[in-house]
Amino acid sequence: MPISRNGATVSVSLEDLDFSRKPHLGKNFEVESETSDSLVPVTRPLYTVEEVLSWTPEKDGLRTDVFNIATVPLAERTQKQGGVPKTLVCHDMKGGYIEDRFVQGLRGDGCYLLSHWQYIDTFVYFSHHFITLPPPGWTNAAHRHGVKVLGTLITEWDDGAKRCQQFLRDQSSYRSLADKLALMAQHYNFDGWLINIENPLDGTQVKNLQCFVSYLTDVMHTAVQGSEVIWYDSVITTGELKWQDELNDNNRIFFESCDGIFLNYTWKEEGLQRSLEMAGERQHDVYVGVDVFGRNCFGGGGFNCNKALSVIRKQGLSAAIFAPGWVHEKLGADDFCTNQNKFWSLLSDLCPMHGPASLPFVTSFCQGQGQNFYINGQVASRGPWYNLSCQQVQPTFTSAQFSQEKDQGGKKTMVLCTKDSFHGGGSLLLGGTFHHGCDTLSYRLFTSDIPVQCPLLVSYTYKWESGANQTAVHLILHTSGQDK
Repeated sequence: MPISRNGATVSVSLEDLDFSRKPHLGKNFEVESETSDSLVPVTRPLYTVEEVLSWTPEKDGLRTDVFNIATVPLAERTQKQGGVPKTLVCHDMKGGYIEDRFVQGLRGDGCYLLSHWQYIDTFVYFSHHFITLPPPGWTNAAHRHGVKVLGTLITEWDDGAKRCQQFLRDQSSYRSLADKLALMAQHYNFDGWLINIENPLDGTQVKNLQCFVSYLTDVMHTAVQGSEVIWYDSVITTGELKWQDELNDNNRIFFESCDGIFLNYTWKEEGLQRSLEMAGERQHDVYVGVDVFGRNCFGGGGFNCNKALSVIRKQGLSAAIFAPGWVHEKLGADDFCTNQNKFWSLLSDLCPMHGPASLPFVTSFCQGQGQNFYINGQVASRGPWYNLSCQQVQPTFTSAQFSQEKDQGGKKTMVLCTKDSFHGGGSLLLGGTFHHGCDTLSYRLFTSDIPVQCPLLVSYTYKWESGANQTAVHLILHTSGQDK
């Protein structure tokens, strides 16, 4: 093998090359599986204050974490006029960083995902590690639907108290940490932080904590447009760890220092009334916690979360739904799709709905997994796979729409199909029966508010199932305003 070096040619044989040596790629890579030596990129948390303060986008001139940077910008979405209560989802499942930590996906199925983004405003990736960085697959999927993604800072127990002693020691300490957190969010392309201090503090630390939250909020707003910092209802102004389950004088200084407060789950309705009064014009920045596992939570969680959400919306407050992965973690993977659809359909009337609001708009309805991977309707790779970055925009409407309208054409269904796809791993399967005298079956797909100021090219691809009665298929766009 001839190699040119400084104008000279040197002969090198394959025997001279050592293929057993692996490059040092840092902690952002893992062995793919027990049966493979291949190294693949992963997302991981940061465990100590020192690790955060020493973090930089580059190590030794190499961007070894480049795979962890989300690539999808935050999409525009429809918004209700006058402001409406918001819905935050806090994803806590089996400690975090399970299958979703593999940023290029993995071979397999039965993994957890979210597809009901139309009801969600903010998604928090949560774990019990000091600094939780969202895996880019979640950020990419959420951003395609216009949903903001937050990481988590949490301190707990004796270890948490020691970390607080470090970064709340003085102004320089807390500003150094906040500057790093803002840089991380900007670098990895996510939208802010949930702050959860679950250990007692002394008086000086409480004062510095309030300053830290305020300063972090300011630098985040500068670093990432539209970013959010949310405070979790935990320590109070005295430094005690004492969950309030409401917004009051004990935690108001933290609420006033950031973009919102996530209330603990064991609230009572009268406490929500007091929270509403104290929040004033910022009532939609109060996120009332709902634990889907039902731990001392109003309504008992599970499929009864709509009971808690009904009380929250009665007060005009926002909601924070904690651990919706319950449908997978508790009820299992076999009926996951059915159970997840049931869970969100029970909440659908209580969550303002959002849809696409910008061009270009394209989707294959893939949810980020499939039995095979397809390109232009042909199988490109066989076998089950999972990769949230491949998730496409999901319909605003689900099959629940058919129970809310007078059916003109018999029973209709609209479900995800993973047996066939145009691109990715899934497609939208529409089913129904024509009745005598009825020649139309209609399905609502999206609510949207897309400005169109020039000629618009619209294309769509469909395929009939074998044995189906074939008829004409049309895509109908409803327009509003003077120009139609």
